Amino acid sequence: MKKNIIISLLSISFLGNSCTSDFLDVQPQSSLTTAVFYTTENDFDQAIAAAYNQLQGIYDNGNQYQQIVEGRSDDETAFNYWVLEYGKFLDTDFSNGVSWIWSSFFKTIATTNAVITEIEGKDLANKERVLGEAHFIRGLCYMELARFFGGVPLYDGRRSTDEYKTIPRSTLEETYSFIYADLNTAITNLPASYDGSDIGRATSGAAKGFLARAYLYNNDYTNCLATCNSITGYQFFTDWSQIFNEDNDNGPQALFQLQYTSGGIGEGSALQTNLMEANARVVNGRTMQYSGSSLVPVVSNDFINSFEPGDSRFDLSLALTNE
Repeated sequence: MKKNIIISLLSISFLGNSCTSDFLDVQPQSSLTTAVFYTTENDFDQAIAAAYNQLQGIYDNGNQYQQIVEGRSDDETAFNYWVLEYGKFLDTDFSNGVSWIWSSFFKTIATTNAVITEIEGKDLANKERVLGEAHFIRGLCYMELARFFGGVPLYDGRRSTDEYKTIPRSTLEETYSFIYADLNTAITNLPASYDGSDIGRATSGAAKGFLARAYLYNNDYTNCLATCNSITGYQFFTDWSQIFNEDNDNGPQALFQLQYTSGGIGEGSALQTNLMEANARVVNGRTMQYSGSSLVPVVSNDFINSFEPGDSRFDLSLALTNE
């Protein structure tokens, strides 16, 4: 009897709703969509956190970024097969690192563009700061792309897939103008400092620092100097080695640092181990969690000889063998 009653009630329920299908339009419970996500202050904090997270992957990710950049310089010798092509300028559009850098930075730009587009018209207490962070990260990404590729397509907001395909490549000057605008917006919107759990977010000082770098890369030395002179509230450590001390993370010398969580939870940069000799566990008196890498790069004699006698940075920068 109980079973029959339940079936009857279900039948009545379906019959009563036979004129509409609204009850079938249920938002996914296991994931969020753009239609319901970009609403609250917490939503936008999560979205901008995703952009910071993407930067973590770019500057870590097996250290392809560092190895490609240094592989082109005269500071180190090419030390494995895929860095060798960069050291000899033999890379092509199909080289692994080239496509990875292009796609990684543009994915991060897409994340910031979603924030910039969706926050428009919202009345949120954190709106100014989130906008500043989005413009800061987007400006940083475009500055890196300009270094690698010159002028690139400029996307000033969220676009459809078809629209992305129709936007042409901009000139280098147009790209730098876009970068300047982004970083100036960040300077205006961001606070000079944070406290508590917000420490590590981009600040107005960080935006000024990257703006000065953009001017430098674009050979605009006058504006570079003026921007540098406008940066206040920072100071150099008297002992240069202290910049490598974890206790000084986000310290007085840091304009901007990527934030990783320690504790063996899968975060952190592998750079320290990739630059250590194979099986090395102790470097400059400090025990590392993981041993070194067999792919440790070999620095050039030109780099070694660039240090003046007695330079306190020498022993902290290089691990020389007796060979």
